[in-house]
Amino acid sequence: MENPRQETINAIVKLRISKIGLAALAKVSSGRISDYMRGRSLSADKVSRIEEAVLQVVKVWTCLPVKTDITDPESFARAIRIADAAIATEQLDTATAEATEAIQQLATL
Repeated sequence: MENPRQETINAIVKLRISKIGLAALAKVSSGRISDYMRGRSLSADKVSRIEEAVLQVVKVWTCLPVKTDITDPESFARAIRIADAAIATEQLDTATAEATEAIQQLATL
């Protein structure tokens, strides 16, 4: 199992997340993104902000059908809210389906 830093680096590479856009989102310089990817030492705060920003990008880009521009903070914030709503709806649908199945199973007893 990979460590969280390596998982984050893999996501950056796989999704081709722009270092400049990621830096803006994480509120660090693009040089810190490069340092992070090279395994260099960074403050815990910077590491946390980078990893959280990547998680947000992964959530939005894998949940929504289009790649939202991460360099536009307002649009990306809106995209996060939409992705969160979509995830909540999916979870509600799953819970409803499970409850319906449980009720049907109880009815056959």
